[in-house]
Amino acid sequence: MQYHRPVAFLAFIIAVVSSQPSNNWNQPCFDGEGAYDLQDGGDSGYGSIKIFGSPKSVSDITAAAGWVVLDCDKNSLEQEIRLVCRGDSEASCNHLLEHGDPANKLIRLPEDCGAGPFARVASFGPAEDQSLPAHVEV
Repeated sequence: MQYHRPVAFLAFIIAVVSSQPSNNWNQPCFDGEGAYDLQDGGDSGYGSIKIFGSPKSVSDITAAAGWVVLDCDKNSLEQEIRLVCRGDSEASCNHLLEHGDPANKLIRLPEDCGAGPFARVASFGPAEDQSLPAHVEV
């Protein structure tokens, strides 16, 4: 008798919507799904990106998920960033680290971080620079 392990499946759906963008920066992308609405600045240039997958493969590093992102270039697709947990509950920040190393998870980025709304975590570890700016210190 053979047993097969389920394979994680992620679907990317891009749909044109006819209403104003409705990004909810107070709601984290937990439970295996995340969304981002975009606008190109024109009269009818709206769209929505939705990611669905296992809760083990989709997470969030926005303020809604309890994180403060440091050293992020809003125009770069590939970069190293630093994260500081500022969540009110331990569950917020732990979501990224649940199920082990977050490498290869898809994460929603804060609005002013990165050239796209989502990124894949390539690697995760302690930062060499452990200093914190005044606005982040606890």
